[in-house]
Amino acid sequence: MQVEEKALKLVGWKAKKTAYVEFYRCPGCARSQETIFWGADNMAECFSCQRSFPRDAFALAKVRRVVAECRECGADVPLTSSNYGLAGLGYICAGCGNYVAISYGNQTINPSEALKPTWNPTLRERGERVDSGLVLTQCRTKKDYLVVRLLQVLAKEEDSRFMFVRDNEQSAGILLDASNGKYLGFLVWNQSEGHVILRQIFIVPDERRKGLATRLVTFWVEHYADKVNDTFGIESPNEKALNLHIKLRHARMEGDSVKGLKCFFVSGL
Repeated sequence: MQVEEKALKLVGWKAKKTAYVEFYRCPGCARSQETIFWGADNMAECFSCQRSFPRDAFALAKVRRVVAECRECGADVPLTSSNYGLAGLGYICAGCGNYVAISYGNQTINPSEALKPTWNPTLRERGERVDSGLVLTQCRTKKDYLVVRLLQVLAKEEDSRFMFVRDNEQSAGILLDASNGKYLGFLVWNQSEGHVILRQIFIVPDERRKGLATRLVTFWVEHYADKVNDTFGIESPNEKALNLHIKLRHARMEGDSVKGLKCFFVSGL
């Protein structure tokens, strides 16, 4: 089920309940599985006993599972493997592309709760003060990286090119309001061939036009990029990003093109 191809949303569930969901019962071992697949020979394999039987031999069985009511479209979404998104974040409504529940360890969490600062209360305490109003916290824990991925869902609503951060290969930082810990945006970067490469920057829509991106990038360059090399890379910058770096004198216009001064441009991963 390729539900990741839809425009993703982060609205969560309206309610949860336990209900009966149709599964297929193996005629050999009597275990149930949510889906079956068969080939031209009309034979389907049981995922448990790994034996193959005619697909018609798999009887329908009612299995009790947790079901979430999608807050976006009202559909019932069983919290089962077929509705689990390819990015590993959680369960997606196939009808509207909304994440109805997020996975964290053995828990299922409403994404609206996970985006509240109280869900990860130490983020602000562990952060570096950008200025009197802002804090930047570099991600260290699985919970930190999960917050970034949730913010990336919001980013992907505007630009599908945003890729989910890989916490074993990339660094990330979360920008917070210093007074209340509200999430304001994020940065993603990595180090390659002696330079730091800025891969992503995002400011949440209702906090834009306040100079946050300027303050964030200025701090990040001084405290992260400059400590590795006096020039840094930027991955596939769009027009808005180019204008920001021109403003900060990291680059300049030369005719119809942009030339890097303190920065250089790299293609996407």
